[in-house]
Formats: sequence, C-alpha cells, structure tokens
Amino acid sequence: MKSKIDGLKPMGGGVYEDSKDRMYVGDKKKKILYAVDRNSQKKLYLYQQRYSIPLIILVMVGFYFSWYAAVPLALLALAIFEYLYRRFLNTLTAYENIDIPKNLSLRDKQETTETRKLILVVCLSLLLGVLLIVNLLQTVTDWSTAFSDTNTILLILVTIVMDAYIIYFLFNGLSVLLERKKS
Repeated sequence: MKSKIDGLKPMGGGVYEDSKDRMYVGDKKKKILYAVDRNSQKKLYLYQQRYSIPLIILVMVGFYFSWYAAVPLALLALAIFEYLYRRFLNTLTAYENIDIPKNLSLRDKQETTETRKLILVVCLSLLLGVLLIVNLLQTVTDWSTAFSDTNTILLILVTIVMDAYIIYFLFNGLSVLLERKKS
C-alpha cells in the first residue's frame, strides 16, 4: 500500500516540503521520504554540501600544495561525508513507497521567478561569464606554454565549463523573458 503525504512539492537538492511546511529528504530509487525535524535541518544543510566541500578541498590543496596530496584528501573527505550522510538518514523517520514528485528543471524555476529578479540574474550571469574570460586572458599571458602547467590547464578547463553553463543559463533565461514579453 502506498503512503500519501499531502501537497508534496520539490524545494531543490532532493528536499521536499508538504502542505504543513514539514521538510523531507527524498530517495527516488527506493521511493522513501525521510522526515527532517527542526533540530536536524542544520545538519541537513551541511550534508547537502557533501560534494562541494571535497571539491573545495581538492582545488585549494591542489593549487596551493600538491595535486598528489589533494586527490586522496578530497576522496577521503568525500567518503567521510557520504558515510555521515547515510548515518544521518538512518536516524530520521522514513516513509516508504511514496510517490515523489519530479524536481523542477532550470527552466521551470526561471518561469516561476518574477521578471525583475530574472532580468537581474541574467545580467549578473552575463557579467560573471565576461569576468571569467577576462580573468583567464589576464592570467594566461603566454599561450605557447599554457598547457605545460597543471594550474593553468585547470584554470582553462574551469573557465570553459563555467562559461558553458552560464551560456546555457542565459539562453534559458532569455527565452523565458521573450515568452513573457510576447504574452
């Protein structure tokens, strides 16, 4: 028999909220919702960053010390955070066999954002993309030897990836703004 939680809506990052403003963490593969009480919400916010923190460790240790030390340290941090997150989920109340709604796509989120905020975010994203390219061009002065240094290679790759996402974000945002203007 399926359990039913009324008014379940996605909040982002695998977190859901019901009609009574209670917070849940969803596992779509197992169709389980974990109820997060008010005392555990700060822990949940920390565990939601369980992939970001090892990435930050990787970049910081790699740039300032050694990439040979950064990779194992980041993998260790990733394993520790994942283990602690799984232990944290086991302490929460679980509701099994739940119909979990789909997460909102980037376009859906932009469609629900008010027009002024969307224009501001699109302009700031465009500015960030331009600043990333300017930073890359000022940092890499000699392109003939740019691919011999690990840090420069990573700077080039990160700039390309971030600018690609910004372009994707901008096209979605601009298409939403143009649709609003037509209607």
